[in-house]
Amino acid sequence: MIERIIIIDNVDPVSFYGINNCNMQLIRNLFPKLRMAARGQIIKVIGDPEEAARFEKKIKELEEVFPGKERAKAFGRFAALEKERPGIETVQD
Repeated sequence: MIERIIIIDNVDPVSFYGINNCNMQLIRNLFPKLRMAARGQIIKVIGDPEEAARFEKKIKELEEVFPGKERAKAFGRFAALEKERPGIETVQD
């Protein structure tokens, strides 16, 4: 087990995590082996080192496309994450 701290500094955390943390919940569902807590710009992740590294990589990818008008593209990235984890169902609005 490893603890990793990820800082999201290029986006507004409230927008990134989503209304009622809906985006963060989707991310949690996609990484069930990890325990995570998000507060402000900090996401703390505890779990398997390889899974935590993969998680950090995906969060940084999402952070790159999230700001401004690219928001729709970022949500497309959430959908792409879901395709990497077959069998996980998510609720659509």
